[in-house]
Amino acid sequence: MKKIGIIVEYNPLHNGHLHHIMEARRLSKADYLIAVMSGNFVQRGEPALIDKWSRAKLAIEASVDLVVELPFVYVNQSADTFAFGSIDILNKLKIDELYFGSESNDIDKLLKIANIFETPNYQEILKKYLKLGNSYPSANGKAVYEITKENYTSNDNLGIQYIRAINKINPNIKPLTIQRIHSNYHDLVATDSKIASATAIRKMDNFKNYVPEYCYQMLINSIFHHLSDYFPLIKHQLITNKDLSNIFLVSEGIENRLLKHCHIEDFDTFLNACYTRRHTQNKVRRILINILCNITKEDIKKTNFLNGVTYIRVLAMNDRGRKILNSVKKNEQIKIISKLSEHTDPMLDIEKKVSQIYDSQLASNEFKSLYYKK
Repeated sequence: MKKIGIIVEYNPLHNGHLHHIMEARRLSKADYLIAVMSGNFVQRGEPALIDKWSRAKLAIEASVDLVVELPFVYVNQSADTFAFGSIDILNKLKIDELYFGSESNDIDKLLKIANIFETPNYQEILKKYLKLGNSYPSANGKAVYEITKENYTSNDNLGIQYIRAINKINPNIKPLTIQRIHSNYHDLVATDSKIASATAIRKMDNFKNYVPEYCYQMLINSIFHHLSDYFPLIKHQLITNKDLSNIFLVSEGIENRLLKHCHIEDFDTFLNACYTRRHTQNKVRRILINILCNITKEDIKKTNFLNGVTYIRVLAMNDRGRKILNSVKKNEQIKIISKLSEHTDPMLDIEKKVSQIYDSQLASNEFKSLYYKK
């Protein structure tokens, strides 16, 4: 029983994702494909365009066998924590190989860069560039280049973090790359008649050519979620919360900057006013989501997330996915959750809260049955 894993958000699922799934199956010749997927919020600090149940169903239609949820405590954080949670889940599901999209498609280069992250030399050079006033992503890129003479993109950064997490959790998992085709991760416009980035698709009025037909039909019948939709609620929290410094990720006085500019009516203008070298666009958005959902430092502390996931929550599966779960249940002492009402856990408590904020209509859906395709 060969099992492979992928780490996804499908925000939304598009033809490039379909290529990734098909190539992973072709190259691996695996029996089973497992996807770890972000829930109702995604890693770049935004609400998912459509809810997690719908996106998980689309993944099964696209030939994934089992879709499990990456808890919010790992999603709404930086790439290294996002990768750690994802790999920990896949390791507990006993995958043999991880396949991820890469713009460079050079696994040897990515392995080389991943290894230097753990060295004292890298830490010293990183601190040097941070002291010079660079943002963390910029300082990181300069430190890596100084040591390796290698450049890498934001998409390859996630791959590097996956490799680092594999090295820490289970070096027996083999990381492998699939070439990203035609479109880069953050491209704002389509560059091919059939392939466009999720970022570009979210900005399109007509995206029919860039997504599978079953995805298109779901999307045109869905209400899309954008962070700007929640701006009035965010403002309310900013004004009424008596101690914003208790909110997770709030540090270095960023709460004062947010309060200073919260009178601004336009959301994008507000965001632009709040960014700093220390607080990048993605980090500010993650902070705003924590403020929106009132996720405190104490809430996160209770989860002990640095020790790994405490459960595996199933969002969707087919018959092959059921076989994966049956094999795991026999060998692993970890909770497999398909019905939320039967379990309690600090990570799950946060999941319930953020899903209720995501959409009041989802409060009851949080307890719905997973999608099962025979």
